[in-house]
Amino acid sequence: MRHLRCRLNEWIRSARSPFRGGALLLFGLALGLAGLTANWAQEVAPSGSSRLEIKGNQFEAVGVSSCAAFACHGGNGGEGDHRSAYTTWMALDPHSRAESVLKEPRSIAIEDRLAIFSGRKTLKAETDTRCLSCHVSPRPNLNRSSVVTAAEGVGCESCHGLASKWLVPHASASWRQLSESKKIELGMTPTTELEARVNLCVGCHIGNAGRDVDHDLIAAGHPRLDFEFLSYLDALPKHWDESKVRREQPDLDARAWAIGQVVSAREALGLLSLRAHAAQERQSKKPFERSPIGIWPEFAEYACNSCHHPLAETTLPSTRDAQTGLVTLPWGNWYFSIAPAFLTPANEDVKADENSPLASLRRLMESIDPQPKDAERLALEAKAQVGKLLDTARARWNVREVQELLTRLVADEPASPPPLSWENATQRFVGIAALSGTLERLGQPPTTSMKTALDEMRRQIEAPSLPEGQSGRWTAEAFTKAMERYRRELSRTTADSGR
Repeated sequence: MRHLRCRLNEWIRSARSPFRGGALLLFGLALGLAGLTANWAQEVAPSGSSRLEIKGNQFEAVGVSSCAAFACHGGNGGEGDHRSAYTTWMALDPHSRAESVLKEPRSIAIEDRLAIFSGRKTLKAETDTRCLSCHVSPRPNLNRSSVVTAAEGVGCESCHGLASKWLVPHASASWRQLSESKKIELGMTPTTELEARVNLCVGCHIGNAGRDVDHDLIAAGHPRLDFEFLSYLDALPKHWDESKVRREQPDLDARAWAIGQVVSAREALGLLSLRAHAAQERQSKKPFERSPIGIWPEFAEYACNSCHHPLAETTLPSTRDAQTGLVTLPWGNWYFSIAPAFLTPANEDVKADENSPLASLRRLMESIDPQPKDAERLALEAKAQVGKLLDTARARWNVREVQELLTRLVADEPASPPPLSWENATQRFVGIAALSGTLERLGQPPTTSMKTALDEMRRQIEAPSLPEGQSGRWTAEAFTKAMERYRRELSRTTADSGR
């Protein structure tokens, strides 16, 4: 967890203000191996997505070179100009370097360690399908000559869809007259939709079948995947007119944050169900047939510093098994601290329901011996439960609704677990900053006192690992006090605006 905090601090310090366009640069361009990827365009989208379902060889990739002409998207107009989209991607977007990092010393060292863990021979990361499944997209067709090369990394079609049927018509004057559904039929992904964007990211930045950054890979040196959509979107070099989008959608950050939280929680539960299912298959084998890689419970589901900490540490995140009283590991502090607790209507608090699938799953995963069969069942039920929150997240937000959600985020004591940890405090901070920025664009700018309180929250989540020579330490108490100051000022300004 310390390496995550170190990177987080670098990204926060690189931000121009406590909220840049309402979103923080928490996870910017220094993502390394964890953040250079996007979803394969060939895959079936998660349930509820507007992405196109690609079957067989209905569509083909044409490669980034098809976009690179000066008269197309290879111009020199700079960031934000769609006619310079290829130039922006090549020069500024880390996705263009997703494959090249596989040849760097860090990737070589990861493969060396994985070989030791598994007892197999060392592979090259640039040919290891486990790495290529995210670091190269779309994948070259190895069965015949392909215009796509692995060196392209994560290219245009990984987000915009395989372009064999829409490349030519999209350059014509009549393209703008086509309906969204017709464009989808031709293979183009509707990236103007926030939910579609998140669905493109989560396959790699969270994981799914065949793309799982588990504890073995993390122990070998791969960064842990802690994804937060709005922060990643804010850090992404823009090849579209973002200022126009924000003028038309002043609540963009609020909706992007909310949709990102819900979809991320939903997909993290989907990944847990896959991990639990795989564990059942491993358990059915005889001991000598089992791979030394992949154990249950999957430790990547838990807080790193529950185990990785100084022996003298006395403020560890921990829970206790209800039956035995033994200390167990806290589960789900990153993905499940916001969506169910804060995006559910106040009169339908699903996390306060101790019999809800997510509450039951938390108790199971924090027990001394969580059974994978039960974990798979509850994860799928909780996934469906969380997915129902999308209607709330998608809706357009007004001043009153943003103020109400901000009030819940900065409440003295959250109505439900997990207790305030560095992970869920960071998630809460991102939400508060995003909603503050949204209020400002809706005509309700934060006061100086609110900005000061938000800056103190930022300093607290920086505190776990400051540069050498600077002192600081994360404490839930200090973060909570800053939230309380923000809450008091928000309450005053909300009352004033209601008069």
